[in-house]
Formats: sequence, C-alpha cells, structure tokens
Amino acid sequence: MPRPVCAICQKPPASCYCPFVTPVDNHIELIIWQHPNEVNHPKGSAGLLAACLSTVQLVIGEQFSLDEFNQHCGGSKIQRTLLSPVVPLKLDLAQKTARKKSLSEVVTPTTVQQLIIIDGSWRKARKIYHLNPWLADLPQMQLDTQHDSQYRIRKPEKDGQYSTLEAACLGLAQLENNSKYAAIHQTFADYINHLAKFYPHLK
Repeated sequence: MPRPVCAICQKPPASCYCPFVTPVDNHIELIIWQHPNEVNHPKGSAGLLAACLSTVQLVIGEQFSLDEFNQHCGGSKIQRTLLSPVVPLKLDLAQKTARKKSLSEVVTPTTVQQLIIIDGSWRKARKIYHLNPWLADLPQMQLDTQHDSQYRIRKPEKDGQYSTLEAACLGLAQLENNSKYAAIHQTFADYINHLAKFYPHLK
C-alpha cells in the first residue's frame, strides 16, 4: 500500500510544509535552479520557499545553454544576478576575470529583475555552477548578513552557509531593502521544529 501524501505538496505527513506557507509578494523574481536529485529530497527547503513567494520559477536540471535558460526564464533582456550559498563567488570571480565590476557597480535593487539561486547539496550546487560557465559572466552577489541559520537538518561544509530558503530570502531582502522576508524565516524555523517532532535526531 502506498504511503499517504499531502494532496498539495505531495509530501508525507511528517514533512508536509503546507501549514507553514507564509505568502510574501517579492518584487524581484526568484529563479530556483534545482538539481534533479533535490526534487524529492525530504530535507529540501525549496518547496516551502516557492510556495511562499508570489513571483518564482523552478528550473530543474544540471546543465543548460544560455539560450535554453533564456527560453525558460524570460529571455535575454532580463537583468539577472546570481546568488549561491555554497560557491565562493568573490574568489571565483577574481580568479576567472579581472574585468568584472564590483558588486556595488553591477548589482542594485533598481537594475535586478531576477535573482538566481542554485538548489542542491553543496557539492551538487558547485557542480551546476562549473558545468554552466556562462553563470560566471552574470553579476554575482554575496550576502551581507550575520543571520543565524535554522537549517540544522543538513550540516554545512563551512560557517556562513544557508539553506536555499534562507539564502534566497536574505538575498531578496538585501536587494529590495525590505524586512518582509523575516516572516518566511520564522515560518521556516517553525517547520524545522515540526520536523524535529518526527525525527528525534533533529532536536
């Protein structure tokens, strides 16, 4: 007999996130580039994130040409920036090219129309970044925050790494200069506490 799942999020009762959805209208569209292995991962945060935001697209795959990505995500005229919680973007940027402008010169709330975040394990996210070299040509941003992560389900490789949900909300808040995303951080903390009731090792 198949196990019961939620009719909306398709998660089993222990990991259903529907009661924790907190709607927030985001001005900058979020593109979640999800590794295929992450689609049904029980510890993923992208599903709750996508359910909370008003303007979001989910793109699944390991590798796309720039033309393919443009077809999925609004065309070549869109002003995009890339945020990843796992790739040391400033270091990569310095190594790959000396012609890039600083963050303050290329990424401002008035110019960014889409924020791209890579969703997957830290290793898989790095793989996507390196399989798609055109990503390195996009304006890229670092999070400017000391926010404590609530994501105790997965152990980070290093300090300062966040779940996809946390990193995306911090990035949007930084670009839009708006505190409304704190509501999603709170609902995510509540969701993790909910999971801990079913998985004692999370307590």
